[in-house]
Amino acid sequence: MLTGTLKIAPPYDEAELQSIQEGFETLLGTAIQFRVVEDPSLIGGFSAFIDGKVYDGSLSAQLGGMRRHLAH
Repeated sequence: MLTGTLKIAPPYDEAELQSIQEGFETLLGTAIQFRVVEDPSLIGGFSAFIDGKVYDGSLSAQLGGMRRHLAH
């Protein structure tokens, strides 16, 4: 079993957390247990930190990527 940290923007519910966990378990092929941290700075979505890797599905990261793309 892997452990990780899930930073998630509020509001969220248990069903959303369960869906994220199941998605990562499918992706990584193993059970995972998250320590959940509420982070309003993400604007929306989540960032997961698992086994030294970052999976950033936050709205703030997506907006940053769009900003960099438009600046070039």
